[in-house]
This record gives sequence, structure tokens and C-alpha cells, in this order.
Amino acid sequence: MKKILWVLLLLISCTKKPAVVVPAAAPDEVVRQFIQLSAAVKAVEDRQKLAALCQGRMRKAFDAVSDDAFLISYVNQPLKIKSLTVMDVKSDGNLGRVHYKVEVENPQGQDITQEISEREVEMLRVDGQWYLEAIRPKGSDQVAFTRGMLF
Repeated sequence: MKKILWVLLLLISCTKKPAVVVPAAAPDEVVRQFIQLSAAVKAVEDRQKLAALCQGRMRKAFDAVSDDAFLISYVNQPLKIKSLTVMDVKSDGNLGRVHYKVEVENPQGQDITQEISEREVEMLRVDGQWYLEAIRPKGSDQVAFTRGMLF
């Protein structure tokens, strides 16, 4: 009986755990990671990877969004990131801000469109790791997203 118990414990301890997204060390690295993951979403299950990079309002939004809404906003959006430029990074203690510009290509419709948006991300450091807390438009967007990905 003891041998069986040891074998079971050994099997359990050797079982590979699912990959967990670990936020990067710097605020702008976490923002880049979030945007890259947003563009790579393939299934509703990917919502957890994005949520793992968030705290506060952003985390609540990902936890509350329905599978259907996530499919519409992320999975069914064929946007391609053409460029991502971090314009400014500020941090003070456990609070930070990242200002960035993202250019995306949207192949929907008859003509492929290029959209450039500037965003500011509020960041929160928890236990030494940076997380996204909120995203909002910064400056003037050339095209505002009315539906779709939040990045």
C-alpha cells in the first residue's frame, strides 16, 4: 500500500502544470506582453492569459466578460499589429503609466485599413510585479475602436 501511495505522489508531483503567464519586470514590458497576447488570441481560454497580466478594473472586466463577448472582441478580430512604440514610461512606487502608440491593420471589409491609436495604461505593482489596471485613449486617435480588442 505504501508503494502505491509513493507512486501516486511521484506521478502527481511530476505532472506538468499548465503554462501560467508571468508578468515581465518593467511596466512597458508588461504592456508589450499584453498587446502581443491580445493579437495572438485564438480561443476563449486565452482570456485567462490576458487576465493574468491585469489587476483591479482590468482584471474585473476580464473576469466578468461573457464567452460570447470575448469571442467578438478578441477571437473573431483579424487585426494585425504593424508596429508598437512606447512613447513614455513613468513609475512612482507601486503606480505607473505607460503611453504607447500602436498601428494595426484591419483586413475586414473591402479595403484593408491601417489604424493608429495612442493609449495610456495605468499600471499597478503587486508583490514586485507590474500589472495593467486600466487602458484609455491618449491624445487623439485617428480611428476609434467602437467594438473589438482592448489594447
